[in-house]
Amino acid sequence: WFFAEGEWFKLEDYLSLAGADPNSGYLMYVCERENKESGWVKILTPAIGTLEKGAETKADIEFVASFADRGDQKANLVIKSTDVNASVVEVPISLHVNQAPEFIDTPTSIITSDNEVSDLTVVVTDRENNTFDFVVVSKPEFVTSTENDDKSIKFSIAPDYGDAGKYSISMKATDQYNATSEHEIEVNVAKTNRAPQYTSDITILRYNLGATSEKMDINDLFADPDNDELTFTVTSLDNSIIEAYQSGSAYFMVEPR
Repeated sequence: WFFAEGEWFKLEDYLSLAGADPNSGYLMYVCERENKESGWVKILTPAIGTLEKGAETKADIEFVASFADRGDQKANLVIKSTDVNASVVEVPISLHVNQAPEFIDTPTSIITSDNEVSDLTVVVTDRENNTFDFVVVSKPEFVTSTENDDKSIKFSIAPDYGDAGKYSISMKATDQYNATSEHEIEVNVAKTNRAPQYTSDITILRYNLGATSEKMDINDLFADPDNDELTFTVTSLDNSIIEAYQSGSAYFMVEPR
């Protein structure tokens, strides 16, 4: 079986057609149809030869940058001979491939809280001192960015209440030779619990002598900005004048004496 690049083959379908049980297990070997070279340096000179005494020769070497990683590649050309004074000679070989801009000491994740402001400065450099462009690909709405003259970018992260969750800031830097690097920072915003707030206009309760008890709903008096369920206690400062006690999970009774 030979397949084109990117083509998928479902082995279970073949086993079913062949009358085999797809769940019985199988062993498969995969190899390349054509063996293609992938080394970043190639010796073009014949590997074996003879030299007369005092003669010289040269070794032709081909560098293939497309097979190399970005940065420095190092190897040794090893020449073995019957020369008793130099039976083995090693010649250093190196290749440098343009590197993409780098994000220096930039975190991969940060933790903050809603209603909290955090600043983060991202520094980008290029080892070959090539010119490069830096862009913020995506960011949450509560993040603002300012590019500085030294090719750094300052982020101000200011989530509001209700912004708790997981977000990301995505950045990309590309040098003049189109070498590109990307970096993503995960922004984890923790929820800040806020206290319930008194929202009623009632500040004084007035009762006539002999008045009956009154049932009051705590939700008419307080609201939680995070929409959390409220729990409460109620106490009278002078039970000889008025008595107050809880009645259910959301109500309390006020009984004038």
